[in-house]
Amino acid sequence: MLDVLFIFLGLILLILGGNWLLKAAVAFSLRLKIPRIIIGMTIVSFATSAPELIVSINAALDGFPDLALGNVVGSNIANLGLVLAIVILLGSIDVRKNFYVLDWPVMMAASLLFFGFLYFDGILEAYEGGIMVLFLFIFLIFLLRFQKSAVVEEERLDEKPLQLYKAVLFLGLGGA
Repeated sequence: MLDVLFIFLGLILLILGGNWLLKAAVAFSLRLKIPRIIIGMTIVSFATSAPELIVSINAALDGFPDLALGNVVGSNIANLGLVLAIVILLGSIDVRKNFYVLDWPVMMAASLLFFGFLYFDGILEAYEGGIMVLFLFIFLIFLLRFQKSAVVEEERLDEKPLQLYKAVLFLGLGGA
């Protein structure tokens, strides 16, 4: 009975956390005059991936690297397969040329790099993970710096950003 209560409490906290995180992301996008898509690609995507990261780190530290790897691969399959499928069922997706020129090749290169790291020795070393994290940050900096102008977003005059302390509080609570 206690397990059911914890599951129910976890779902409530998950919904509240997602709402707080979204409010903080919108507030930061308005305050910093950054398109919401850029904030979504950075703050929201990292915060929503945090549970998988925590599970993977705990599994690896407890001596279950297979569970950590399976969690990462399964999460990506679920995100790409389920989320993309639901979005496509609800409506079409407009794929811009930029996807084929930049996004898809970078995703394929990252996948091939990951495959290469595992293929030759069957072990993902700390320095290899560091290389992948470094490439992630380089790509994010590139997107933030050069792709900002590529995103056209409607300006909403009726939206006022949250006060800074509330945005930081919501970001912290939502991410946690």
